[in-house]
Amino acid sequence: MAEDDWGRHFGFAGGNVFPGGPGSFAFSFGLRRMFGTSSAISESGMNVTESEWFTCTDHIDMIRFLGDRVSGKRLRLFAVGCCQRQRKLFIDQKPCYWHAVEVAEQYAKGLATLDQLADAYDVCDNDAHYERDPLAFYVQLTALHVTWKSVLGPAETPQQPDVFTAENVPVSIRSALYQCETRKGTHDSARQLCVVEGFAQVELLRAMIRNPFRPV
Repeated sequence: MAEDDWGRHFGFAGGNVFPGGPGSFAFSFGLRRMFGTSSAISESGMNVTESEWFTCTDHIDMIRFLGDRVSGKRLRLFAVGCCQRQRKLFIDQKPCYWHAVEVAEQYAKGLATLDQLADAYDVCDNDAHYERDPLAFYVQLTALHVTWKSVLGPAETPQQPDVFTAENVPVSIRSALYQCETRKGTHDSARQLCVVEGFAQVELLRAMIRNPFRPV
C-alpha cells in the first residue's frame, strides 16, 4: 500500500485524523481490519489440534481459541509485554504514554486500581499530540488500548476489556513500527518489519500460555 493510500485509509490525508480519534472504537475496528487476518481458529471453535496451536501465526486467533482458558490478567500482561518489546517508541514520544504501560502492568499484577487505570487512559486520551504526527498517533493509540477498561459489544456476547487490550495492542504497535520505519526505510521494509514483529508477538503469547492442551 502506498503511503498516500495508507494515510487516506486511516484519515491522515490532508492532515485529517480518523473520525473519532485514536480512542474511538471505530478507529480500533479499522486498524484490526488492516492488520488482522482471518480468524481460522475462532471460526473452528474448539476443533483445534495441539499442532495447530504451535503453528498459528495470528495472535487474535490464538486469544479467541483460548477463551476462558486464560485469565484477563495474563492477557493484559501479554499486551504489556508487547509494549515492552518496543519501549523506545513510547519513550521517544511522551512520558504519559509509557506511564500508561506501567500502570497497565501494575493493574494486571493487582498493584493498581481500576480508577488508576482509567486515570492513565484519560491522560493519554486528552493529549492532542497525535494530531501533528501519525507515528505519535499510533503510539498514543497503543497507550489507550493497553489501559482500556470498557466492555464492548452486545450484552449477549460482550468483549471483556482485557481481551480487547490483548487483541488490539499488538496491532497498534505494528502500525507505529510501520510509521517509524517508513521515515528511514522503504514501505517494503516497513511491512517486513511488521511481519517479523507479529511473529515475535505470537511467540511471546505462546511462551506465556505454553501448552493449553497440557496444563500444568
